[in-house]
Amino acid sequence: MGNLLKCRMSATEREYVRRINLVIEYIEENLSQEISLDILAKKAFFSAFHFHRIFSACLGESPADYVRRARLERAANRLIHNHYESMTEIAFSSGFSSSSLFSRLFKQHFGMAPQAWRKNGNTNSKKNKMNSKNRKASPVLFRYSYKGSNKYLERRRKMLKNVKVEVKTLPEIKVAYVLHMNGYEDGEGIKNAYEKICAWAGPRGFMSAGTRLIGISPDNPDVTPKNKCRHYACIEVVEDVKSEGEVGVRKISAGTYAIGHFEGKDDIFKKAYEYMYGLWLPENGYQPENCPAFEQYTMSPQDHPRGYFVFDLCVPIKPL
Repeated sequence: MGNLLKCRMSATEREYVRRINLVIEYIEENLSQEISLDILAKKAFFSAFHFHRIFSACLGESPADYVRRARLERAANRLIHNHYESMTEIAFSSGFSSSSLFSRLFKQHFGMAPQAWRKNGNTNSKKNKMNSKNRKASPVLFRYSYKGSNKYLERRRKMLKNVKVEVKTLPEIKVAYVLHMNGYEDGEGIKNAYEKICAWAGPRGFMSAGTRLIGISPDNPDVTPKNKCRHYACIEVVEDVKSEGEVGVRKISAGTYAIGHFEGKDDIFKKAYEYMYGLWLPENGYQPENCPAFEQYTMSPQDHPRGYFVFDLCVPIKPL
């Protein structure tokens, strides 16, 4: 069955599978060691800038979540089968920095303390059975289920039907911006940043019917604390403007971009990134270039009859 599913995949999809499998194998072999995002990106031959989004989109959990879960599952097995090892030995050998951290995370994940798990195994806990329903299936199955039977990917495909994606060469774009630094979940704060940049641009003649509002979200919530992730609320400028006060100036690199059009409520942004990085790129022979993606807004929720965000997600790409 595995070989049959592999045959159904394109050469590009098989290459994505091969690279992600290299990462999974590295993690499995180095759970007791420090595992950084940069190392994993190098193992996958993807830019560190985009690797976390590719991994998360393909497997349904972030690299950090996968590593943590793999460590906890290794520890759970050792607790049952290696009675001669102490809790502290198992914690350190599974990659945890302290036994207290290990105990806390173990209880969160399995619904019981490590000591109770060792005593009772994993068969007599209602909490564990309930908790197991919320855990991801082992991404080792990714080796044979990338397209053929991965329910996570198929569910995403159904949620975003008829997405239009174009490949275009874009010129360099100069933007003025207000930087929001309180995380992507602070919707009101991000809205205020756009109001500030528009208020600055209006009197200077930068606001017109064709003016582009652009968003850049460069930080990885798996690495940067969620409440410190940056979002650049941008407006395109064509003149030689200079930074002043809280308004900065930067450039978006020229190059080839895959541009997907999306409409939806607040959760459409996460779905859009997952679709582009986890489905469209591997299915069409591309990988991300080493510069930020950006969102180009074409309609605000206030102007849309159903309150939707309407935007193009522009992902810089190069052939795989």
